[in-house]
Amino acid sequence: MNDVLPASAGQLSSRPLAAIKRLDCRVRVPSPFHRGEGATMLNAAILYTASLLTALWGIAHLLATRGAIAGFGAISIDNRRIITMEWIVEGVALLSIGAFVATATAIHPRSAVSIGVYAVSAVTLIVLALVSLLTGFRVQFPPYRLCPFIFGLSALLILWAGIF
Repeated sequence: MNDVLPASAGQLSSRPLAAIKRLDCRVRVPSPFHRGEGATMLNAAILYTASLLTALWGIAHLLATRGAIAGFGAISIDNRRIITMEWIVEGVALLSIGAFVATATAIHPRSAVSIGVYAVSAVTLIVLALVSLLTGFRVQFPPYRLCPFIFGLSALLILWAGIF
């Protein structure tokens, strides 16, 4: 590597092309399990678990949309469209949160951007848990009652493994 550095101030190496050929210009993406960055395999596993739980609940929302709408009985076409839209939006939001957390964990779990992704994801899940607790939790249909717990558990896991 001495050929890369000047031999003395103002003097270039006698073999600059050989030095350039030896330069390694590949981009290195740190491993999510690199202990020097503070991330552990357990943290990554917890973050992946939270992202999977969130994404699976999002898929469940999308798959249950038609049945949930039918459960409302005879409602206007506008109300049917609005409720359908809301169910799809929540399902896509949950899938997105799961994907964001998994992607941040895969790329570099202790970077500032990843910690920001974890914080925003956890706060979003906490807000969804509170909304579900104040609305859907009062409904007798059991899956509605699961939402606050699933959202809260996912948020707790993300905060625990990703931020604290």
